[in-house]
Amino acid sequence: MGTPDVERIIATLERDLAALGVAVLERPQRDLARREQLLDEAKLSGLIVKYTNYKPTDAGLARDVESVAAIVRLRGSRRSTYVENSGAVFVTSTGGIGRAAEEFFRAEVMRLGAPICTTAEALTNLLWLKPSGDFLRAARSFLSACLCSSPSQ
Repeated sequence: MGTPDVERIIATLERDLAALGVAVLERPQRDLARREQLLDEAKLSGLIVKYTNYKPTDAGLARDVESVAAIVRLRGSRRSTYVENSGAVFVTSTGGIGRAAEEFFRAEVMRLGAPICTTAEALTNLLWLKPSGDFLRAARSFLSACLCSSPSQ
């Protein structure tokens, strides 16, 4: 796949997703009045540094912390044990971010149901293992969840 192919995919991605019934949502703003959706971002940041190669001053670290926080806001009060019904999930290629998020939410005793963060590989495995009749519906749900949580464009 060459550069023109990638550029074409990028140019038509949102339209192609809309044709599948998938909507891309903006990251919700912080609402200081909704304390249940606010996180100790400094603590989460420290855990991500612990489990990844990030340095505390890396711009990517701040973006990933904000992405995890945005997932909490997108999910709101929704609690599902299934990722495809959770409303949002942060998909990353960095497993340490998922480990840090899991440790953070366990320590904070926040019951969020399905993982807030998962690797692309784990998500692919979950999708692949769905019964064949549920594959397209699960794919749409997963894709919607992933796109809802993507970092700023």
